[in-house]
Amino acid sequence: MRDGANSGLGSRRVSRLRWVVWLVGLATYTYLLVAPDDYLPPWLRATVGQHITDEFTIGKMAHAAAYATFTLATFLLPISWRARAVCVAALSLHGFGTEYIQTFVPSRHGCWRDVGIDHVGIIGGLLLGGLGHWLWSRRPGGPERERMATPHDVHDDASHENGHAGPL
Repeated sequence: MRDGANSGLGSRRVSRLRWVVWLVGLATYTYLLVAPDDYLPPWLRATVGQHITDEFTIGKMAHAAAYATFTLATFLLPISWRARAVCVAALSLHGFGTEYIQTFVPSRHGCWRDVGIDHVGIIGGLLLGGLGHWLWSRRPGGPERERMATPHDVHDDASHENGHAGPL
């Protein structure tokens, strides 16, 4: 196989793998959010309820971290900006939806504060992802660099003489 064909196939595999990881991760997190407490692993039940402050638990911090991670991961998906906006909107609806579903799950309860915490995570992920994208695009050799002059450009510039220039 030629290198070009091989690299295209590898690129498609990486793209597909990124989607699979993102979707499986989201499905797993959805399960953790909507499953009754008895269905969660004991270590997770014990951890998420630990208080950081009187009102803030490790579980609340996990909400923000998970949504930030999922949002940040959209910057690794092979999608356009419009498609990324759709993914972020889906994450937003996911935050609302899982909290609503929790109102029907024994031992769980949905709350508006968690929806807000989810959205703090989404905003954090957008800020970090946007910053990373901006920095990546400005790296040396990145797409934003100036176009290098070709020999043809150099020849054209040399043919235009400056009438006000000195002899040397």
